[in-house]
Amino acid sequence: WYRPPQAFSSAAGLHRFVWDLHYTPLTAGGGRGLPISATPHNTVPAPSSPWVAPGQFTVKLTAGGRALTQPLVVRMDPRVKTPPLVLAQQSTLSKKLYDSVRALQTADDDLRRIRGDVRSLQGRATGDVAQALADFDKQAAAIGGAPAGAGRGRGFGGGGGGRGVGIVAPLIPAASAEATQSMTLLQAADRAPTAQVMAGVTAAQKSIADATAKWTALKVELTKLNARLKAAGLDEIKMP
Repeated sequence: WYRPPQAFSSAAGLHRFVWDLHYTPLTAGGGRGLPISATPHNTVPAPSSPWVAPGQFTVKLTAGGRALTQPLVVRMDPRVKTPPLVLAQQSTLSKKLYDSVRALQTADDDLRRIRGDVRSLQGRATGDVAQALADFDKQAAAIGGAPAGAGRGRGFGGGGGGRGVGIVAPLIPAASAEATQSMTLLQAADRAPTAQVMAGVTAAQKSIADATAKWTALKVELTKLNARLKAAGLDEIKMP
């Protein structure tokens, strides 16, 4: 269904492109989806990142060892009467949530790689070291890093993560889902966020902080695990 990636032609002549005025899309599983008007092989995924705020930008084109720049100004739709201060607040909150989701996605990718290394070592470890690997992986599973091929699950899809009966999503995907949902609600209209939306933003920020703290603590545990692996003559796990 998706349109194949479009690339600039290197041929001489005039080439046009369209910027949808959004930040870089989130990676796969970060909230992108198909609209109801989807056309086979020619559908642009729904935006998964916030609108840029009105202001001055610079377009940079690098080709053939040369870099060309051109200024670009984004202006607010004059029909929108919302005070600029309110729009700035909306944009700032959205960008903070967006940056947090990107950081969480990176952490989840790192954790997936670490858990893969743990599983490969479990086949060679014995005794206390084998138990230490199992204990570490159990801690990691509660935070994130689903095995390669399993995907990020619904927790990175912008909503619904961990809401199934009897299912608790790992902290990182759940926090990412919460943040993405709040970001989407903030971006729904050019107006002041409602009290309900702001409550959701506050809750998402807490979930992000909790997941980040657990990830930081797990990296400390990884340092300790590496010391035991080294003492046992096994390969250490690369730190993120």
